[in-house]
Amino acid sequence: MRIYGITLDEFRRITEGISLTKYGGNVIVHQDAHEWDTPLGKRRAQARLAVRSSHGSGARLSWRGRHIPAACWHAYRDVLLAAFERHPTARIHTREADYVGLDGFLTAFPVTARHNIGSAASPVTMPELCECDERSVNELQDFLETFRALRPKGLESEEDWDGSADSMHWTPSGAR
Repeated sequence: MRIYGITLDEFRRITEGISLTKYGGNVIVHQDAHEWDTPLGKRRAQARLAVRSSHGSGARLSWRGRHIPAACWHAYRDVLLAAFERHPTARIHTREADYVGLDGFLTAFPVTARHNIGSAASPVTMPELCECDERSVNELQDFLETFRALRPKGLESEEDWDGSADSMHWTPSGAR
């Protein structure tokens, strides 16, 4: 992910704090993280979250079900939320979304839970791959309520929402 408005050192401190309090110190900033100065003198960083143990808290599975040293959807949520709470005007661009400020993050992040990160033949979402302790019924219920609140008008019933097998995003029925 590309990070604007937060130094890499600060992002590492935020990640470490969340990791220690929620994930037993297992979530880390991957060692390939780096930062640079733009020609206009602005500082930019590129980083990704990883885990020390692929069987520990905050880890996720690959789309094929194997344990991998990657952070789960919930760990990303917690770290990015903490980053935006400390730096509300920052921007973080990931593969899944471009979050501009705290409000942009709060609006866009829940929708990323529905993005297919598997294949067309075997679709799977990030929360489905979590191996963390956050997969509680209450959290999933809270997420569904948030997702339903963001649903476009006219698509109130669950039957109106099914996943398109040829798309990386959920689309309404009949809109394939």
